[in-house]
Formats: sequence, structure tokens, C-alpha cells
Amino acid sequence: MPNLKAPAIRVATIKAFIKYAGAQYDDATADLISDMADSGSASVNAELPNGTRAATISYVAPVSRPSVVNSIALMAWLAKNDPEAIEDVQIPAHIEQRVRPEFTDALTCHGLHCITPAGEVVDGMTPTTTKSYIAVKSLKTDDIIAAITQGTLDAGAMLGLPAVTA
Repeated sequence: MPNLKAPAIRVATIKAFIKYAGAQYDDATADLISDMADSGSASVNAELPNGTRAATISYVAPVSRPSVVNSIALMAWLAKNDPEAIEDVQIPAHIEQRVRPEFTDALTCHGLHCITPAGEVVDGMTPTTTKSYIAVKSLKTDDIIAAITQGTLDAGAMLGLPAVTA
């Protein structure tokens, strides 16, 4: 019978490491979002120690967008004030009425109100603000893994882990 202790602790360690790395990723992301917002930076290149670009990270600031809070009030308002903004969409069992995207795209948000280009407050809608986030683009996973396995990038240090001593 094979000794299963070594592969079992390997699996358990990797599983725990993934959980730990996920929490570290969340913390690092929050820190970077804060730093990018404070500095006004829209993007930054992540570079490996040899200067190779490993990724481009973009900051996406929060935006205020119209959100439907009362569809009955909204549809009644549209029927009265802007019936062209309503479109009929064929769903397999019935026809559903929806707001045309062009209508909501043209709205601006001020305080607690969504306002048409003509200055009318729209019933049934209120602004909601998205959260800021970062987008990681052009991630060169193979280059990052190669730098880690070749010893030029210390993954443990990136995760705040102490060096292993035998």
C-alpha cells in the first residue's frame, strides 16, 4: 500500500494556500484601487524584475447610473411622456415591454433623480453608483510562473510570507 501522507499534506497545503492567496489578492486589489484613485492614475504596467511587462492594470472609477426601482411607475411615466422609449420584446410565451437602452443612456443622474435631456425627472428610477475596480489585462501568466520557478520573482514575498528555513 502506498504512503498517502505526503500527497495528502501536499493537497491540504495547496488548498490552504489558494484560500490564503485569495485573501491576499483581495487586500492587494483594495490597496491598489485606493492608491490609483488617490494618484489619479488610469493604468499601470506590472513589470517583472527583468523589465518584462507582466500585465496592464486599469482603474475603473465609480459611476452613477440610472436604476429602475419601480417598473410600474417607470412604464406609466414613459407611456405618458416618452412612449417611443418603450419597446416590445418577444419572449417565447409572451411579449414583454422594456425600456430602450437609448433612453437610459441619455439620462443624467443628479442627487436622487434621473433626468432626461429635456430636464424632466423620471418616475420609477433612481441613481445607483457602481464600485470602483481594477481590470487586469494582457496577463502573462507563463512569464510570471517562469520568473517564480527560476527564482527571480519571490511569490512568497508577494504574498507576505516569511522565507522558509530548513
